[in-house]
Amino acid sequence: MKTLKLFCLLVLIAARLSAQKVSYSSGVIQVDGKDLAHVVKIKGGNFGMTNSFELDALSGEKLIMASFDSDYPTDPNDNSRYYYKFTFLTTNQEAVFTLSVFGPEKSFAKLIGASGIVVNDKLDSVKVKDFIALKGQKAAPAATTQSYDIPRRNYQMMVFLKTDHTIVQEFSTLGSFKDVSNDPDEDKYEFSIPNGLVIATVRFKGGLNATRFDIATIKDGMVHSVTIPVGNSKTIISSIDRNESTIHRVTQWLVDNNFL
Repeated sequence: MKTLKLFCLLVLIAARLSAQKVSYSSGVIQVDGKDLAHVVKIKGGNFGMTNSFELDALSGEKLIMASFDSDYPTDPNDNSRYYYKFTFLTTNQEAVFTLSVFGPEKSFAKLIGASGIVVNDKLDSVKVKDFIALKGQKAAPAATTQSYDIPRRNYQMMVFLKTDHTIVQEFSTLGSFKDVSNDPDEDKYEFSIPNGLVIATVRFKGGLNATRFDIATIKDGMVHSVTIPVGNSKTIISSIDRNESTIHRVTQWLVDNNFL
């Protein structure tokens, strides 16, 4: 019965939050057009990719500190998220949440804006508790036994994409790719090595004419914003995927930079 009540509560919270319009610009979170709080970015390591964030009330009171949690084991099959430890300074609560690798600052702002935990310029401890139950990480992901071993490659040979979405070079299978797009305005693909380990996640706009790519790689834990010109592919084109020539270019970039 308690489990059912908790489930119903979380459903109600999620429905309420989804009705709110959250926007973020110039360090200010707005909900339904009204200023809610300020976000302060504190430059961190990893070339600024793992910054820390503070949430300040409109009065200037510090409410939340969110810092990159390097001790939290990451999921090797999902390199699109960072794990952050949130310390709710005024309510003495703490939990781990995930932020998008592709813009953690905006991800933090949107998460807080939709949470409903800031009430009358203060943190509401009960709402924070519900927020942790709804969005917090319950347990660390299990450690993986998969290793990141790049197959032997021949840089003189072309890279090919096959109809089963595997990536081959000469007689060796280098890995595979998968279309995981869920946004009509943006394409997203995952690249894996033969043992199934996802080693890169790629986002881009423009389909076959795309030239700008955000490539998150687990090898170095970074997001690379790169330009790959159209027509710069070293591969042979065939009817493989709706973005086949673009995927060829990205694949070649991954191979050339020792990620695949």
